[in-house]
Amino acid sequence: MDIEALSNKNRRAIFERLRSGLKRTDEITGSETPVPPGPPAHPNPEPDGDLFPYFREAAIRIGGNVVQLEGWKKIPLHVAGILREKCEPMKVALGADETIRSLPWKEAGIEVCDDLEIESGQAGVSRGICAVAETGSVVFFSGIENPTRITFLVKYHFVVLSPDEIVPYLEDVWSILRRRFGNGRWPRAVNFVNGPSATADVEAILTVGAHGPCYFEVLFADRAN
Repeated sequence: MDIEALSNKNRRAIFERLRSGLKRTDEITGSETPVPPGPPAHPNPEPDGDLFPYFREAAIRIGGNVVQLEGWKKIPLHVAGILREKCEPMKVALGADETIRSLPWKEAGIEVCDDLEIESGQAGVSRGICAVAETGSVVFFSGIENPTRITFLVKYHFVVLSPDEIVPYLEDVWSILRRRFGNGRWPRAVNFVNGPSATADVEAILTVGAHGPCYFEVLFADRAN
């Protein structure tokens, strides 16, 4: 008996057991049974006005910080102030994104390093794709411009976004990615980050920073300034 014949014999035996168990007398052929239509889909409600307050509320609720700055050039000074306040090294890890690397880090007294040189207690600055007002999430994709190592290995994670990069719902993120990458080469990973790293696995006690950043801050600034 060849493999195909054996497969058909086994298939018939399986359907016979199913027919017996279901107490059915009709023939079970294995053909696809039509699925009855489900309830109609309900579209998300249209967002009401400015999305920033919605995102801010959701992000703070899950332990993140949200700050509005006057322009991108203010970012290094703001990061420096946070690091001084927390008595941490004046050093940040950056990816290859030139819009971030070209900011005046040296003038703010901050040393810049690559993602492969991340040290314990260090800060990192990333460029996000967008923020999601519904959940307070910030979305990243992997690549040399904003390496995933910075997203998950630093102690203090600062994310840079423009005010117009907030979308209402999670579903809207995929539309942005399709417009950006189309039929081209997509990133290997898309990460949704909700606040600092936290876990309550041990005795249901919340621990912040257990597996990644203990401080997560989203910086909104207009690139034109």
